[in-house]
Formats: sequence, C-alpha cells, structure tokens
Amino acid sequence: AAVEAIHEGAEPLVYRLCNHEGASAPLDTREQRAALKQRLSAITDASTQRDVRAHYVHAFRERYDAKVMLPPLRDWCGLRPEWTVADVGAGTGMLGDVFRANGNRVIAVEPNEEMRAVCARLHAGDARFEVANGTAEETGLGAASVEMIAVGRALHWFDVERALAE
Repeated sequence: AAVEAIHEGAEPLVYRLCNHEGASAPLDTREQRAALKQRLSAITDASTQRDVRAHYVHAFRERYDAKVMLPPLRDWCGLRPEWTVADVGAGTGMLGDVFRANGNRVIAVEPNEEMRAVCARLHAGDARFEVANGTAEETGLGAASVEMIAVGRALHWFDVERALAE
C-alpha cells in the first residue's frame, strides 16, 4: 500500500488510523515517486535535493484525518483543546495540523532544516503553531512544558531509549 511505502516502520496506531475508512486517499503514485527520484538524481547540489524532498513530502504524503484521529485521542488520552502538544519529528507539520484542528497549541520539533523551513512557511501567521529546531533525543523543550507528545511517521528515526528519557 502507498502508506507502507512512504513510512515503513511507522507506529501501528497511526498506520491504522491513516487507512481507516473515510481517511483521505493517498496522493502519491509509483509514477510520481519515480519521476521525483529521476529529477533528484539529476540535481548535484545536496541542499537543493533536500529542499525538493521536503516539498515532495508535503505535496504527496497522505494527510492524517482529524475526524478519525481526534475521537480516540480524546477518549484514550483525555486530549483537551487547551493542551500544548509537541509534534516531535514534525516534518512539514501534518500531524500538528490535526492538533490545531482540535484547538491545541502545537510545538513542531524538527531536526531537518529543509523540512523545518517548509513547516514554518506553511504555518506562518499561526501564533499557536511554533516550529523549533530539535531532535527526539534533544527536543529543547522545557520540563513539563507540554501536556502531550505526538509522533507521526518519524519514530523509526529515533534512538528510542534516549528519546524516552528526554
């Protein structure tokens, strides 16, 4: 499936929710991925390659469906609109958008400069969506500064033991 190809090793709950009936259909196709790979191979500048990849991620990755994700998060975790949520490994902010739909303040923590830049551009002007440089292992967040930590498609990049300690 398209979702598996995009984020192998993703957390099972997110995988299940993304494939739930009513969730938006994947926007990417094998042909689009192949065309991007071919275009990227022709670009020799590494910074340009990373920037193109960041825009690709935002344009073609399947979105999280707030209508599907928020009810179980409210039921299972007690999620409330007044909470501040850290989206760790935020990429372009797709998971953070779900929490913004719930009224939450979001701190999107992202180590990749290009992804962080796209996220900042997409959320410019939203005072309740902050973009921060950091990793799962060193978020830069203050102690007890958030009520929830969320991870979408980035868990497989984490040093889980160090991230849990953080």
